[in-house]
Amino acid sequence: MPAGHGIIASVHRVAIPSRIVVPALVLLIAAGLRLWGLGAPGQPYGDESYYVFDAAAYLGGGTVNPIGDDPPAARIADEGTWVHPPLGKWVIALLGVGPIGQRPIGWRIPSAVFGIVGVGLLYLLALHLWRSVWWAGFAALLLALDGLHIVQSRMAMLDIFLATFVTGAVLFLVLDRERMGAGGSSGRWRRIDRLVGSPFRLLAGICLGCGVATKWSGAFALPFAAGLCAIWAFTGNRRGDRSAAATLTTLVASFVLVPAGIYMLSYGAFFYQHGFAVHDFLALQSAMLHYQQAHSAIQPENSPPWTWPLLLHPVLYLELVRDGGYSVVVALGNPALWWGFLLLVPVALVQVIRRPVWQDAVVLGGYASMFLPWFAVGRTQFIWYMLPAVPFMCLAVTATLRRLPPSGGRRSAIAFAGAAILVGVLFLPVWTGWRVPGSWIRALGWLPDWPL
Repeated sequence: MPAGHGIIASVHRVAIPSRIVVPALVLLIAAGLRLWGLGAPGQPYGDESYYVFDAAAYLGGGTVNPIGDDPPAARIADEGTWVHPPLGKWVIALLGVGPIGQRPIGWRIPSAVFGIVGVGLLYLLALHLWRSVWWAGFAALLLALDGLHIVQSRMAMLDIFLATFVTGAVLFLVLDRERMGAGGSSGRWRRIDRLVGSPFRLLAGICLGCGVATKWSGAFALPFAAGLCAIWAFTGNRRGDRSAAATLTTLVASFVLVPAGIYMLSYGAFFYQHGFAVHDFLALQSAMLHYQQAHSAIQPENSPPWTWPLLLHPVLYLELVRDGGYSVVVALGNPALWWGFLLLVPVALVQVIRRPVWQDAVVLGGYASMFLPWFAVGRTQFIWYMLPAVPFMCLAVTATLRRLPPSGGRRSAIAFAGAAILVGVLFLPVWTGWRVPGSWIRALGWLPDWPL
């Protein structure tokens, strides 16, 4: 063999495969955008103050005035945000404030980690949906570059935890479907298979329970996940040797009992402080429900759900003017992704009508389940409630472009990714609070109501 051929062959042998390079590159981008300058500003902003002080209170280090005019007598000691379940605040406390301290990097690092993990989970989900490293990388890149996801990953708020838990739950559902199709249980997991269907179904139930234990809106994903899993379990030849009753029992265990158990566990501190006070616990839950139903305060940040996909009313979290430069943080999605998604919706619907595939139920069903229920909710609403639907928006764009004719689909995906990158570069200071000239910020006021 000629020497040149030997060198080429050796290069091919040591070349790093795309299945490593693509996710590593996307995760590096996601991490850089979420971690760089995470300690600034040096004080809480947005709704951070509520959750930061509660995280400290959970660790015995602080108090905050409770939200609402009539807080229940029995709640977790010194908890101000009793209107939300405690799991997300425990994450901030145990993964951030506790080990790192009561400082910005301490209370924000859990959100950044969950945001990066969320991008990785979306990559894995897309990979199992379509078996393509490149299309999975495309979907994950869109999420890595989304402004709303970046902003919420850099703040000590609860929504990024919820979005990541929901993405993880759907990934485990797809893995459960693959396992059903592979022919059933193994001796190693036989007891889990008998009780909850499979280890992946159990993990999906745990993620869903964690979502509800973070914010009640996580419950939107429960009927979607349970219905999707039930359809898969009762169609084809996926039940294996289980009876219909046994299969139904596993569904109830996975999507009712397991999430309920996780929710109760998240209130461990409540029961530790008050004993097995069932009446007080139910009174707390009733007060939470009343608050959520009655919270209708008119604020500049309010916006109805129909405005969210259009990006008509983003929220200004922070505005600082210093030394002739501006630092702003605005809860604003990447316009290339959000408006591009809306343009592709008619194409996606035509594709589904012409040739529906099971992946459509995951992608479009996930988006609908995390967005449409907000139209039936009467309380005050904000654009960041849309965050758990954003990963499914990325999947929907991916699903639509990859079903175009091969050459056109690839070119369209490259153009779409290029637009997302370009817009991301322009809006990066708006998502991260990095100081830039005021003229840069003002040039990004593309719509009249954008606070730029």
